[in-house]
Amino acid sequence: MKKRLRSARGQHFYEIKGKQQLEVLSQKLHDPMYCMKADKALPPNAYLEPNNPLAVFPQTPKPQILDFRTHKMQYGGRTAVNTFRKINSKNAKVSKYTAIVKTTAMAEAEEKAKRDAEENVMEEDNQHKEEEPVVATSSKVTTVDDLTAMTEAMTIGKKKAKKGDADSSMPKINVKSKGIKNRKKACARSQKQVRF
Repeated sequence: MKKRLRSARGQHFYEIKGKQQLEVLSQKLHDPMYCMKADKALPPNAYLEPNNPLAVFPQTPKPQILDFRTHKMQYGGRTAVNTFRKINSKNAKVSKYTAIVKTTAMAEAEEKAKRDAEENVMEEDNQHKEEEPVVATSSKVTTVDDLTAMTEAMTIGKKKAKKGDADSSMPKINVKSKGIKNRKKACARSQKQVRF
């Protein structure tokens, strides 16, 4: 039990803190221009040197607290002895959202593919020449005098429809509705009653 818990804690620590520390250390080792003096030296204190533009106010670092409780660790369910492990069961509930893990190399490759696709589209658009708009030309040449004569000939007004020319498809529009006509009759009747 203790051994399992110790190994689970070690894996948990490596995932949260150890990986990052290892990457920083490897970058320092592979950098030929790395200077330990510049890296480890403290910046000038802003309280002691207020006129120095590179001075920094000293800050207390926030402690990074690691949670080693078994239900918070990835492999915490494997630490107990003689217990049923849901993680290995076929009947265990699985999230319907599958996690998609992408490395930085995969993300960079996707971005590069997108950029290449956009550049290809831009090149294709540049290759196709824009069509020049076609100017509509009328076969009949009109002058200003012809246009003024046409406007004088136009009349604005109501056209009286003949009985034979009435279109059956066109609806008839009455200026006054039947209700207004009936109202006049009703008013006349009431006036007669008032008089007598």
